[in-house]
Amino acid sequence: MARLRRLSDLHRLSIVHGLSAAADAFFTVSLADSLFFNISVEAARPRILLYLALTMAPFAVLAPFIGPFIDRVRGGQRTVMVATMVGRAALTLALVQDLKTLWMFPEAFGVLVLGKAYSIARSATVPRVVGDETKLVAANAVLARVALACGAVGGASAALAVRTSGAAMALYIATALFLLAAVVVLTISSPKRSPRRQTRVEYHELHAVRLTRAVQAVGLLRASVGMLTFLFGFALKRSGAPVWQFGLVLVAAGVGALAATAISARLRRRFTEERILVIALATPAVFAMLGALQFSLVTALLAAGALGLSAAAGKHVFDALAQRTAPDANMARAFAGFETTFQLFWIAGATLAVMAQFDPVSYTHLRAHETALRISY
Repeated sequence: MARLRRLSDLHRLSIVHGLSAAADAFFTVSLADSLFFNISVEAARPRILLYLALTMAPFAVLAPFIGPFIDRVRGGQRTVMVATMVGRAALTLALVQDLKTLWMFPEAFGVLVLGKAYSIARSATVPRVVGDETKLVAANAVLARVALACGAVGGASAALAVRTSGAAMALYIATALFLLAAVVVLTISSPKRSPRRQTRVEYHELHAVRLTRAVQAVGLLRASVGMLTFLFGFALKRSGAPVWQFGLVLVAAGVGALAATAISARLRRRFTEERILVIALATPAVFAMLGALQFSLVTALLAAGALGLSAAAGKHVFDALAQRTAPDANMARAFAGFETTFQLFWIAGATLAVMAQFDPVSYTHLRAHETALRISY
């Protein structure tokens, strides 16, 4: 504990974020098998739609209540982070007994709600532990890099734990990691409350043209992530591909997101936020078109990597822009609104992929057949 206190608040927040990401990975892996991989495509479809509805519900709770609570309570950001860690630990421990019952859904819902509350409190904390506005993109990139690395290690470890000892072991480890993160949060300095500002000033800050356009750009990227994730998942499943190939697609997206943590700060030194968002929108479009025209595991990996890179870089830039633009007194409420919008975009893209039943594998085969007919004539 004494060694932790010698670190800066940003370093301690990074440790908390890494532990949270690893714990979330253990939680997610413990549920994923029953939701998708061990059942048919048609049986998976209603379960996934229910899961998508559950991922939206936390934001309906967070936007009107949690954000203002974080902003108004003294030390609210740290208090909320501690409470969410302890709450998630309690729910993951309860899931050990309820993993195969209907209680799994409300308990998983609770973990999602608390996870999003933590995410909002953490985003609102960043500008206060960094101090220098010019370093916000770099700080967000560092936190994302830590989360990706810890999430990857946690996911691999969780898969091993589930394979050798069952889902219960993964949930026990998630519980321990959440509790450890709660202890580390207590070492972060409690921020002072920001003075209340004029409502009109706040409105204009949150509705500045550059910020609303950035919200739309990042929302489109999130919709693309949701759509391609399930589109590729169903396509590979229909083609009879093994589960590890879908895992490779997710790894490619993670590698792209990890690469974004290394280049987003460098891009910001050369380009404006708006220019970076334009590049982020254009890059995955090229690779997605390639995957649509000639779908294969290779094109899926390329598209997933490009989208992971662009979505992560766009989010780093947007977070820095919002942290600099949004009023300090309502920082958490602002991020609750932004995250609600982004989640709606993600769910819209994912739902379209689940409901449309578009199969890029069949589409590729159809195009190949048409080409062969043209050649024969």
